Amino acid sequence: MFALIRQGEVAAGAAPRLLADPARLDNLLTALAVPATTAHTAADRVGAHGAVPALSAPGARRVACVPEPCEEGVDHPRSAERGDRQRAGGDPAALAAVRPALSAEQIELVRRLLTSGDLVRPVIGAAGTGKTEAMRALTDVVTATGSQVFATAHGGRQAEELAARIGIPARVVTSWLTLLDHVDDPATVWPPGSVLIVDEATQVSTRHAERLLRHATRTSTVLILLEDPAQLGSVDAGG
Repeated sequence: MFALIRQGEVAAGAAPRLLADPARLDNLLTALAVPATTAHTAADRVGAHGAVPALSAPGARRVACVPEPCEEGVDHPRSAERGDRQRAGGDPAALAAVRPALSAEQIELVRRLLTSGDLVRPVIGAAGTGKTEAMRALTDVVTATGSQVFATAHGGRQAEELAARIGIPARVVTSWLTLLDHVDDPATVWPPGSVLIVDEATQVSTRHAERLLRHATRTSTVLILLEDPAQLGSVDAGG
């Protein structure tokens, strides 16, 4: 598993996996700093709000993981909002109109995740530090470029909650693995350039994590691993 992670690092010679156009990134991130109700013009889109407890991401060598509802046919509350993000087409004003403002620290986290280039990007932060809202913002940017974002977690409740809060398709880890293991081409499930957000990543067993990594490597899917230092570990081996 660690060999696969290392192989996916830009520092080890892997091709960078960019999730956003660097030329447009500053405008996109500036829009995220302004509440949707006040995001009118480019000049208005400045500033940040109260800081949240510390989050760490790629530049600090740690970062975070995300495809179909947890239950077939389930339509999540934010599915219409997800369509609004996709129709925004990467326009800063349109993106700002469909989500709340982020703090400066959350915006920096999103920047690092979008520009890391590595296959695996961990995010470490305690509960209540704003990881989920940062993932919503990242999803706004990634889906506006035409790429897909998926979610997963060890437990069904966590996967369902993540899907509902961010507005993306999700399955539990074992469901993703079963689906990916039984298709001729995993890229039909995770198209190249996709992102998988893995919530409570420390609860995923080592064997399951290694299988997820292999499928991510085959499909060029970026894994974002959300971790809480106080989270319980996996009930299976490793984690």
